[in-house]
Amino acid sequence: MEGVDDRDLDARTDEVSGPTVAGGAEGEGLVGRQGETPVLEVCDLRVTFGKGSSAVRAVDGVSFAVGNGRTIGIVGESGSGKSVTMMAILSLLGGENVSSVSGSARLRGKELLSAPDRVLQRIRGRDVGMVFQNPTTSLDPVFRVGALLSEAIRVHRGNVTKQDLRGEVIELLRIMMLPDPEKQYDQFAHELSGGMAQRVMIAMAVANSPSLLIADEPTTGLDVTVQAEVLRALKEGQRRVGAALILISHNVAVVSQLADEIVVMYSGRVVERGPTAEVLRQPRHPYTQGLLRALPSRGTERGALQPIPGQAPTPSNMPAGCLFQPRCDLGRERDRCREAVPELVGLGVGHQAACHFVSESEHSMEIVRPGVLDGNGRRQLSRTGTPLILRCEKLTKDFDVRSGLALRTVGRVRALDEVDLDLFDGETLAVVGESGSGKSTLARLIMGLTSPTSGTITMWNGPKRIGLDDIRQFTRHVQIVLQDPYSSLNPRLAVRDLVAEPLRIHRVMTRTERRVRVYELLELVGLTPSQGDRYPGQLSGGQRQRVSIARALALDPKVLILDEPTSALDVSIQAQILNLLVNLQSQLRLSMLFISHDLSVVRYMADRVAVMYSGKVIEIGSVGQVSENPRHAYTQRLLAAVPEIKAEARDLSDWEG
Repeated sequence: MEGVDDRDLDARTDEVSGPTVAGGAEGEGLVGRQGETPVLEVCDLRVTFGKGSSAVRAVDGVSFAVGNGRTIGIVGESGSGKSVTMMAILSLLGGENVSSVSGSARLRGKELLSAPDRVLQRIRGRDVGMVFQNPTTSLDPVFRVGALLSEAIRVHRGNVTKQDLRGEVIELLRIMMLPDPEKQYDQFAHELSGGMAQRVMIAMAVANSPSLLIADEPTTGLDVTVQAEVLRALKEGQRRVGAALILISHNVAVVSQLADEIVVMYSGRVVERGPTAEVLRQPRHPYTQGLLRALPSRGTERGALQPIPGQAPTPSNMPAGCLFQPRCDLGRERDRCREAVPELVGLGVGHQAACHFVSESEHSMEIVRPGVLDGNGRRQLSRTGTPLILRCEKLTKDFDVRSGLALRTVGRVRALDEVDLDLFDGETLAVVGESGSGKSTLARLIMGLTSPTSGTITMWNGPKRIGLDDIRQFTRHVQIVLQDPYSSLNPRLAVRDLVAEPLRIHRVMTRTERRVRVYELLELVGLTPSQGDRYPGQLSGGQRQRVSIARALALDPKVLILDEPTSALDVSIQAQILNLLVNLQSQLRLSMLFISHDLSVVRYMADRVAVMYSGKVIEIGSVGQVSENPRHAYTQRLLAAVPEIKAEARDLSDWEG
């Protein structure tokens, strides 16, 4: 690997010389090998947006280090400053809104924050490789994959023959486990699946053997099997070039699979850090404990998740003392927590937590999971005498394949192939499978958004076939909550109007009655009347999803279809929404069709599980039968790919006692 330009950096190395975190009480263990110079050393990093009275501190005193071949995981909710930290290190924030970046970030001992742009341009992609969350927006759609990777190599290495480049790129794609590297070499990014595109991004990041890899939410939104493949590719890429890896994620289970050390961030500050096994085995900061309590796992079907109460403070309204104090059971009523900012306290080899009462937090990691249990620790559901709400029989859907300028039909693709499903009163039936398995097509057919090629959909055990002709009547009984509430809610309508819209469309109730009904629904989903005057853009992701649920419940439906309703949410917000859905089902006797690729969430929500593959239901049974004793090889593969907190780090099933 070529080094950074010493002539450009040496003169600036001493200009920003913050304290070192390598060694000593604060940084002990974080580099990986005692006495080793870290690949990246970040000291007291601070990032401020805006100026004057409108200035807000997005990152406040962040320090960490990562050594050769080591992996550090940075976790926290949205807005905690994880991505801003990484963007600031590489001077990628840009824009007039950034008023100051201070502190120190040293790559192999050379300062980055004060390096000129021409030096940083050579460092990015050569000494530091980046893997972003969404590869479809990061890969240039104009160029083929081979051209993109070849350009990334040519820019940093100078003259390389075309033949050598092609061979190297194809070998890179093979290392990243793409199914047909020669074919993918000539494809465009939009012709690849999400997992394949992400592996191309990883190939681009490791192409020049960087000393540091940064992966920012590299598996968000991916199916569990694809997620596992991407993580294997990322680890293989790191191993082959010997790079240090910084993995940014809100998924603690994913981080536990790869990270040697973990840094927990909250509202721009580091609240806990240390060896991953130690932090997950004995978390000491109340926020870290809250994240783990909210995480679905194999034991979570036994009762309610425990979300962190309240919300993180906005950057413009930070508390004076501990930022977590308003949400913390340990310090909510204590003056010291309200007035003084806690410092990181050493708890052992490399383990630190920023809490005034860290000695008390040692014994507070207790999880209470209330709920209606049967003998196996699962919710009771007897279908004996339970009425059938919805039945799909031999449901088939074909789509035309069109080609050419005239878009002539050249073939047909079968998205659903004779699917049989029953949904009972008060039941949650989960539908799981990889992208392309037919889950969303099934939801669209049941909603009446498209017509089946053949087969029938019957409600309430009656003979009537549901189709597009009776969609208006049908939607009074079946409603859907989509994955992304921001794109599914009209941003120009206030929340009260969004919730009232189904009532107006179906001409239900008078205007006064509708107003009363809207506020009843807002209260039902945990929103206040004042939030009814806001617009979707003024709400958090969890609040927007609550609005979507309130809107779906406006017409008192019997069936609620939930299409990946929590996949874009942080762990704590996800726990709030899942608990809300469980409570609503109990109160309103709803039947739910829950579509998800997150099998940990499915184990918590579902009574029965239907596994789909290539348009067919290949296995169906109770959540206990399918998760504990899967019969089909594909189901076994799905379950094996689910990221769990590593047993040696923390076995969540043990937290019950």
